[in-house]
Amino acid sequence: MEIKSTLVTLSAIILASFSITKANPHAIEWGQISDSAPARFGHKCAYDTARNTVVLFGGIDSLGTYPADVWEWSGTSWTQSQAPGPEGRNGHGLCYDDSAQLTILFGGKDENDTYLNDFWTWDGAQWQQIEAGTPSPRAYFAMTFDSVRNTIILFGRVGPDSAYGDTWEWDGEAWNQAALAGPAPRLKAGFGYDRFEQYAVLFGGQPALDAIPYIDTWRWNGTAWNEVTTDGNPGPRVGFSAIHESFMLSLLVFGGHSFTSPDSFFSDTWTNYGQFWNRVFMTHEPTARVDAELVACGQPYSILLIGGRNSTGVLHDIWAFPYFYPDYYPGDINGNFVANGLDVVYGVSYFRGGPPPPVDLGYICVPFAPFYAAGDVNGNCAFNGIDISYFVNYLKGVYPQLLYCPNCPP
Repeated sequence: MEIKSTLVTLSAIILASFSITKANPHAIEWGQISDSAPARFGHKCAYDTARNTVVLFGGIDSLGTYPADVWEWSGTSWTQSQAPGPEGRNGHGLCYDDSAQLTILFGGKDENDTYLNDFWTWDGAQWQQIEAGTPSPRAYFAMTFDSVRNTIILFGRVGPDSAYGDTWEWDGEAWNQAALAGPAPRLKAGFGYDRFEQYAVLFGGQPALDAIPYIDTWRWNGTAWNEVTTDGNPGPRVGFSAIHESFMLSLLVFGGHSFTSPDSFFSDTWTNYGQFWNRVFMTHEPTARVDAELVACGQPYSILLIGGRNSTGVLHDIWAFPYFYPDYYPGDINGNFVANGLDVVYGVSYFRGGPPPPVDLGYICVPFAPFYAAGDVNGNCAFNGIDISYFVNYLKGVYPQLLYCPNCPP
């Protein structure tokens, strides 16, 4: 009778916990996947979809020089190319033209602070300069690729004289000035193209290198600019990274630093969809930085964050989003990231009416079958007293390992 009563009580506790333990089996986070990138800041990257390769060019290295080499990331390793082509620079634009299957480079500023307006293509083996009527020399403009109209969109700049707010498009044959009206003149704005909604999204930027940043959001539909009235925003910041990514269907903004406190670096992640800005809180985030590069890429990740700099120097790490971390360790019932005798004590206490395992470690991975994944150590997709007995025998050396439910891998 006592056993039956205990089982009834246990069943009631588990069923009562159903609503608070329902969650996805894996947490969506940033995750560091490499520390082998070239040490750069102010560089630009593009994703070559035909070759499944990230192309990196330009920026400033840890010695303060402006390398003119090309680096390519296969997903597992980097290769370097010294093919002759454009000189090293920073503040340039780089994007991939899906229709031409070429990486496009435009403008920037060289090591002598000369503003450039040269125009190049990279096919994975060699550079080719395109002689075309280009926009005036400029740096720190916003540039992205419209994959619906097969058009490169360029907005704003700082040049030898001042900042501008002009909009240009490259249709594969010629540059055309598309609009004068729109966002105020600015540089270093975030920019990305939403191929689902079919417009480009622009955020922030500065009217000059030493001016207070904007916090406005705009859309370009191929014909006109429209300002978006938004609910919240990332706040004024300098040196942030931005891209439109497909996983969350949003313009994603990361990092930067405070305009009023240049040594105050940010490590926060924001997304914009329509009128809504949201701060995305994650357990794992890249370290705070400025002048890093975000690039959209293929599976298994939506975007990569590469390099940048902080108060200690130039960075060479690569972070991926979304990165799926294991949400639990089999046997980690009390949530301290190890499995030992303390978890047995916690489990026994829980079955006697004590607090349940931490919510972020308890998941329902089988529909309509409530259980705590971390507590299921015998692999039968349920958490009950049998698991406690199995756990004790594991600690005694009777069982060689703790098992997990195959429907909810850690």
